[in-house]
Amino acid sequence: MSLPTDPQKLQPSLPEGWNLCVHPRGWIYFHNPTLKLLTDQDIYDPELRSQLLGHAASLKSSEWEEGMELMLHVNLSGDIDFILAINHNHCVASQSPSNITGEAVQNLGHNLYQLNRYRRLYWNHLCTHPNHVPCPPRAVSDASDALIWFYTDSMLSGARSDVPFNKTECDELMKLVKEMELPCNTHSAAKTLFLSWLLREVCSFRNSQNYGCYTKKEADFRASNRSGFVPALYDRTPSSIFLPLLHVIINVLFFGLPWTYLAHVKSSFQYHGRFVGLQVRWKQYIERLVREYSHFLLVTDSGQKVNRSSFGYYGNARRAGNLYLLKSGCNDIFLSIFGERHSRRLFYVETPGQYAAN
Repeated sequence: MSLPTDPQKLQPSLPEGWNLCVHPRGWIYFHNPTLKLLTDQDIYDPELRSQLLGHAASLKSSEWEEGMELMLHVNLSGDIDFILAINHNHCVASQSPSNITGEAVQNLGHNLYQLNRYRRLYWNHLCTHPNHVPCPPRAVSDASDALIWFYTDSMLSGARSDVPFNKTECDELMKLVKEMELPCNTHSAAKTLFLSWLLREVCSFRNSQNYGCYTKKEADFRASNRSGFVPALYDRTPSSIFLPLLHVIINVLFFGLPWTYLAHVKSSFQYHGRFVGLQVRWKQYIERLVREYSHFLLVTDSGQKVNRSSFGYYGNARRAGNLYLLKSGCNDIFLSIFGERHSRRLFYVETPGQYAAN
């Protein structure tokens, strides 16, 4: 016996008072405007639907002020497994309905940190349930304001900027935010989803920065402590007996090149709040090593070709002269590498800060 292929035959009729909403990713959730109730669970199950309605009635969600609604899940025993109260007028959400009423939100004006946490809960909720309500009017302006600041901070702080989006990403996101204001996107669920995701990331970043909690001096002090740098753990200097010998070996025999490579490795591994920047610096360092190794092989091969012809002669005096020529050729190779490395450090400017240091 073959099963029917028509989705209408596979799905029973929707219970009265409920609306079915389809997320842009394809999953469904259910909304009851009368009870101001929202759920991801299967309301086609009569027992489950009855439990949801009972909890909504006990919470009196239908009597909540305009713009508020209830997100509810129940477990197998029928008890509340998850509850979230949402206020679309103020773009806040909390597990306690009394925390997000209009009066409560007005009283939160001085507590920006807690208000930002409620905002993050709201945008996270709207990111997964964008269909049943229009996009909040403040979403575009809030997103635009945050992106402008991220772009500005990337310009001011450079590689040390810890904002979640760099300048290139801010440019791309700003173009999309401007397109969200077009009339064709007025009722777009994807628009609500995009702006909710963006503002959720903004709120997450601000929570990590203790947004609105400290003065500039206190914030700078906490930022310096957050780096977690403990000199005692990182300054692994050799013994004072071997340190002069080590300096002689590195500076005389190797012309100080290991110090340069060590500085490059340290700078490549410095983390300034964005893994993308760390990846780019490490990729550039690998490319530099490959390029310089290729130059080294080229110079070495040229020196070997020059000296190889002289080994065909016989005689101890001639061999001693050839060995001297070989040693001189190797010295020339090391001197050329040292000169190239030293001139690059002095004259190749990567950043304005390095230019000022030189």
